[in-house]
Amino acid sequence: MILINICKEIITEESALDGEAAESWMDVENAERTFKELVREIEGKQASQYPITSPENVWFTECGEMDYVTGEEENTSIHYSRDNSPNNLKYWIAAIKAAGFKTAGI
Repeated sequence: MILINICKEIITEESALDGEAAESWMDVENAERTFKELVREIEGKQASQYPITSPENVWFTECGEMDYVTGEEENTSIHYSRDNSPNNLKYWIAAIKAAGFKTAGI
């Protein structure tokens, strides 16, 4: 099993002007995922690096729909947990590649 952290953030019109989130929090810490589950979960999301050169530091974000009443948008990001065993990094990298992301030097 590969451990991931799931983070959420809320972007408002005001916070977007400052390039910041209005709120951010850890939604789930050390969630266990199989290789196949991880690939499905990161597919179609936006990587924080392009190409990915530092896989242990990359995260994958799905931007939510804007609420036209409040102007808020809730985004969800998946991060590699630092609590993984050293051996799990190779599976994280393999999942990144299986999900179709461009990598360089890894």
